[in-house]
Amino acid sequence: MNFEIEPIPEDADDSLAASHADLQRIVSSLQVKASAIQGSYNRTPIQRDVDLDSCRRDAIAKLDQVTRSLKVDQDHFASRRRTLRVSLATGDRLARYQEMRSVLRGLTGPKRDAALQLAIEGKDELVLHAVIDGAASLCGLNSKEYAAYTEQAREVLYGTELLEIENAEALLDAIAQQVDRGSTFIETFGKETLAHAV
Repeated sequence: MNFEIEPIPEDADDSLAASHADLQRIVSSLQVKASAIQGSYNRTPIQRDVDLDSCRRDAIAKLDQVTRSLKVDQDHFASRRRTLRVSLATGDRLARYQEMRSVLRGLTGPKRDAALQLAIEGKDELVLHAVIDGAASLCGLNSKEYAAYTEQAREVLYGTELLEIENAEALLDAIAQQVDRGSTFIETFGKETLAHAV
C-alpha cells in the first residue's frame, strides 16, 4: 500500500513548499517504520498492532502540525488579499478621491463609462482608487456597473499580486487535500494486514 504525493511547482511559496516537504517526510517515515514493525517476527500480532498504533499516532500528530502551518498560511494569504482589496484613503488622497467621484457622478452615463474605460486602459490610479474606495452611488454607478468597474480596477492595480495570491491559495488547497488523504492513509495503514494476521 503506497501513498502518492503530488509534486508542487518549483516557484511555490516557501512556507507551502516546507509544508509539502513535511507531508512527504511524515508519510515516508511512517511507511518505513510501519514496514519494519510489520516485518518483525519476534513480536506478537498484538505487540505489532500496539507499535503500529503508536507509529500512526506520532504521524497524525505531525500531520496536525502541518495542518496548523497551512492554516497560518491561509490566514496570511487572506490578510494580503484583504489589504489589497481595502485601501482606505486618508488626508489629501481622500480629498482627491472624493473630488474625482464627484466629477464621475456629474458625467452622463456614456461619458462616465468612457472616462472609466480610459482610466482602466491608462492605468490612472487616481480614478481607479476613487472608484474602489467609494460606494457605487458616490461614483454615479449602479451596483452592477460598480462591481464590474471595481473588479477591472483591482485587476489593473493589483493584477499580478492578486494572481500570485490566488495561485498560492489554490496550491494551499491542493496540499491541504493531500494532507487529508495522508491522514486517512496513515490511520488505516497496516490495519488490513493485521486483520489477516490475527
